[in-house]
Amino acid sequence: MFFGTRDFYQELLRLRKSLPSLGASNKERCEVTALEEQWVIVLRHGKGDDQVYAIFNYSRAPTSTALSLPRGNWQKILDSADPRWLGSGTTPPPEQDSDGLLTLSLNGRSFIVLVNETQKI
Repeated sequence: MFFGTRDFYQELLRLRKSLPSLGASNKERCEVTALEEQWVIVLRHGKGDDQVYAIFNYSRAPTSTALSLPRGNWQKILDSADPRWLGSGTTPPPEQDSDGLLTLSLNGRSFIVLVNETQKI
């Protein structure tokens, strides 16, 4: 259990270093939205093409939710439910196209991190 947790935190630190929008501590570049009925929190860092979204499902049950995300191709760069982090199995596909609205399925008590295709990690 410890090794999976350590590796997970190492990956979080790597992402923070490699994505400029996560390293910036400017509150004006951060937005938090709570979807209370679904027990989902959406965290957006950055602006324009330099945006990162973290979507958290705090419910024990899996959920599906429609999110307002800018148009374009969004790539999943982290899924806490991935078996390599000792999770129960990943749900969202590795990438999805948004037409301004994107529907995501999330496992219970998990989160994912999405970046737009213009960002290279």
